[in-house]
Amino acid sequence: MESLPILVARLSRRTLMNYESGLAQWSQYFRLFRRLFALIDSAYLYFWDSAWLKSANGAAT
Repeated sequence: MESLPILVARLSRRTLMNYESGLAQWSQYFRLFRRLFALIDSAYLYFWDSAWLKSANGAAT
């Protein structure tokens, strides 16, 4: 039978390692989502700006 502090230290270290690996996986998903959102955002702004410029030119002429 191991002493309680050693058991708690081993358990907490394992929990911390699991938490860190899960956190790394979530940060990878978050980075991917942020890149995808930036791509969608830039495409939307490009099309919205071109449509706005066309309507502004049509109203001006």
